Amino acid sequence: MVAVVEVGALAQSGPAAPTDEPARTDGSVTACVLTLNEAPRIGQLVSSLSWADRVLVVDAGSTDGTAELARSNGADVAVHAQRDFASQRNFALTLVDTAWVFWPDADWRLAASVGSAVREAVRRANVDGYEVSIHNVFCGEPLRHGPAGPEYKLRLHRVCGAQWTGVVHEQLALPGGVKRLDLDVLHDHTTDFSDRLAKVVRDASLRARELRASGYRFRLRDLFWRPARRAGGNLVLRAGALDGSRGWVFWGMRGVETFLALAQVWAAEQADKQAQEPGAGSRGAR
Repeated sequence: MVAVVEVGALAQSGPAAPTDEPARTDGSVTACVLTLNEAPRIGQLVSSLSWADRVLVVDAGSTDGTAELARSNGADVAVHAQRDFASQRNFALTLVDTAWVFWPDADWRLAASVGSAVREAVRRANVDGYEVSIHNVFCGEPLRHGPAGPEYKLRLHRVCGAQWTGVVHEQLALPGGVKRLDLDVLHDHTTDFSDRLAKVVRDASLRARELRASGYRFRLRDLFWRPARRAGGNLVLRAGALDGSRGWVFWGMRGVETFLALAQVWAAEQADKQAQEPGAGSRGAR
């Protein structure tokens, strides 16, 4: 049965109350997708997840009809304001009623073989999670060099005992072991290039929050060194430049993301200093 769960009317509400039912230990799987304005992609993805026992879309308040499209393709939909990726995933886990959860991104393209491979992995599992292989696609072609192809992310795991941490590059703490699982998955970064740039800005803002929360203090040399290390390390040391102009643009944007995050930390620190200056309140009131 398809359900829409409106949570807090997009307010900064707390997580839903956890179920009192005991955790399942069978091979059942929920495919859970976090979304925000993913209308061009969500229908195809939900359709490709029909092998799962349940498809759950947790939407952060899309304005392009993402939730409606997901629902019309057979997904259960929950609407919940997103503070960061880890807290959104932890919220989603409170709605999962299967033993396992699979986390595809909205811009993943899954081959027909993925369902049977996941089913077989959870049936034979002697671990609590799997890092699944992902091949990145940029400008219509796979990136074959650098850390882009393939990369492994922990996106299939048992629900019981799972807890996500972090803001932008979230991490998962599991009580048991983890193995790798090779799947035929493409991560398409270029459905809309302007959308890709918007995600760079979004991730930079989340990273800035993470840096501030960790106690990091801005240093001018970091503004040059960290972006250059991130972009240059992937282009040169990891040979991402061998993908030609696509590699340079893709990894260059990762450097831009780091630059923007550090610039936002600098701006926040400047605002803090101004707020602490004598008379700051009276000046702001005028």
